[in-house]
Amino acid sequence: MQSQTPAWNLLTAIDVINNENVSTIATVGDSITDGWGSTDSENQRWPNHFARRIFNDSFP
Repeated sequence: MQSQTPAWNLLTAIDVINNENVSTIATVGDSITDGWGSTDSENQRWPNHFARRIFNDSFP
């Protein structure tokens, strides 16, 4: 049975394997980073706002 949860319960690792030159920012934190208390599925967490800002600044 599939179910959804509004929070990530546990993070055990972040693996990134890539042969290309890329820049990456990973946000790891507590409920504030996860967006606890924000509207579900609306991408209104601070990492979402931060990603949009970086994307918009990259393409004038």
